[in-house]
Amino acid sequence: MRRFAKTLLFAAAIWAVFFCPAQAASQLLLIRCEPRDAWMRIVGQFNEVRVAAGTNDRGLVEVFANRETGSFTVIVTDVHGTSFGVVAGEDFEAMDPRGDAT
Repeated sequence: MRRFAKTLLFAAAIWAVFFCPAQAASQLLLIRCEPRDAWMRIVGQFNEVRVAAGTNDRGLVEVFANRETGSFTVIVTDVHGTSFGVVAGEDFEAMDPRGDAT
């Protein structure tokens, strides 16, 4: 999981440098820069709750999901407090530590 979080954070940083605050063409990739409290309002509108998180020396990666509707949002917050919405979508499926669906 730690390697995944680092990879996701790195990918988000690269996208943010080139595309923020522009919205990517795909509806799946958002890459939107907003203050963290704005993102909390957005995930709240979809009744998503934090289901996973990880940190490293560059920031915080959080996954929010609504297990009933399947919506999810991945947010990366850098050490300066800027949050980037990296991915949002549907059909979220929780996994147990072995990788099996829960």
